[in-house]
Amino acid sequence: MTSYPGAPTAVHFLVTPGSEGPYVFGLGGLNWDFDRFLKNSNVVAAQGVGPWETYDARILGGAGGDADSSGDYFYGDMRRPFTDVGMWGLQHVLPANSTTCPIRRVDGSLC
Repeated sequence: MTSYPGAPTAVHFLVTPGSEGPYVFGLGGLNWDFDRFLKNSNVVAAQGVGPWETYDARILGGAGGDADSSGDYFYGDMRRPFTDVGMWGLQHVLPANSTTCPIRRVDGSLC
């Protein structure tokens, strides 16, 4: 995932029906409202989800969080055994003054 600081960013995550256990999804310290439709909702940095559940996390402040910080942000399961087996990734937030996309597509072309 690549975006720019302040760009509206929503992350959709789900647990497949065949799963047997709960997971804890986190976005590397980025925060979102627990219930975006509820005024003064709790702000969270991790969300538990179980089989058949989905969740939409709208990051407060957009990509890069409230600090509008560029860099790489971890996302994935906060339970370490699941992180160890590959349930994680990086969200790359480019500096706000970037005019090009340094990330190449699979075929090698630039975006």
